[in-house]
Amino acid sequence: MPKVPSAPSSSAPSSPSKSPRRRKADGSVDAYYPPGRRIKKTDIKKLYRLDDADLQGLEFKTDDRFVETGKGRSKQSRVVDTYRYKEREVELVAWRKHGGPEAFKLFLDGLKERWEKAQEKKSPLERKPFPAPVSYN
Repeated sequence: MPKVPSAPSSSAPSSPSKSPRRRKADGSVDAYYPPGRRIKKTDIKKLYRLDDADLQGLEFKTDDRFVETGKGRSKQSRVVDTYRYKEREVELVAWRKHGGPEAFKLFLDGLKERWEKAQEKKSPLERKPFPAPVSYN
């Protein structure tokens, strides 16, 4: 018996959105990341270009992590603390520091331009992608 094609799902979006961010009633922009998502402090510094002073006052969790140092017989393991911040709060701090979401995007675009010029001088095997948050690539 032939299958009857099903009707399109009503949950499918009718048109693609221009931005994953939503505008609130007051005109402000909602952060991209879900409330529970966390990011390591090292990644914050690399992706958002924030320093310790910018992160003061933000809530964080610490996790223990094993790190191996040395090579061969001198290899040792030690426990280090990993600081994890809520990525949504980090993004909002970056927006405040740079003057809003559009200004932060312009800041990253300027850095990306300089990065790509520097990468052009390298051989194709040595080139690395520009480090930026996922929602800004």
